Amino acid sequence: MEQERLLKQCPYCGEDISVNAKKCKHCGQWLDEDAPKPSPATIRCPICDEDIPADSVICPECGETLKPASTPVEEPAHEEPQKKKSTWWIWILLLLLIGGLVYYILNDLNGNDEPVSRNYSSPAKVENTDRTVPKQTYPAPTNEIIEKWDIAHNTKNDAALNEIYADTVYYYQSSYTLSKVIASKQRLFEKNPLFHQESVNVHLYPNEDGTYRIEFDKRVWTDYSDDEYKSYPSYLIVTYVDSEWRITTESDTVTDANLAKRAKKSGTN
Repeated sequence: MEQERLLKQCPYCGEDISVNAKKCKHCGQWLDEDAPKPSPATIRCPICDEDIPADSVICPECGETLKPASTPVEEPAHEEPQKKKSTWWIWILLLLLIGGLVYYILNDLNGNDEPVSRNYSSPAKVENTDRTVPKQTYPAPTNEIIEKWDIAHNTKNDAALNEIYADTVYYYQSSYTLSKVIASKQRLFEKNPLFHQESVNVHLYPNEDGTYRIEFDKRVWTDYSDDEYKSYPSYLIVTYVDSEWRITTESDTVTDANLAKRAKKSGTN
């Protein structure tokens, strides 16, 4: 009984061994608490050159602080750059959607269920629908023509009269040639050698046909030595001929009224 109490089973092979055994005699395994412990790893102190535990931060022999062993830094794994995703097809799809929307709106505004046809082959020629013929512009007449007209009468100069009248003149409600106008002026001067005229209150009015109507008061002296004169509300119509303004109509309102009365009287007879 005493012998049994002095035995124990080997935890490795199950054989009976002495309770004081440090190593199984059957399997040769060391028991845990009696197994020889491995000597701790050592390093040599770089200061005092003594062997010290490898995990020492301060040397137990010389007391110097030891530099921790550099831990290798793991480089981050090299990641391949991701390829940029192509988005061109998204833009094309977006443009097609916008174009379809615009087409739908335009077609709806036209109030036509049928698609609107468009010809892109060549631009259409635009015809000028303005049939108004642009009028040729001339320098507007000035009072100079009236001044020349007065001088020609006061000097009784046929050449001067010839320069200011057109070849055909509507002369006091009758159509006259230039030579007939000058002949009429000559008879007036022969009858009134002291004839003199002055035109005042001159106004120029453009006509739609490009001519100008000149209205004024014509003061007439049959005897210029006399202070008395007669005033006639007169008018001329001038036309731009051969790069200059020439008289094509001459009359006054008094003569027009008298001729109108005469024509009316002759018509009733």
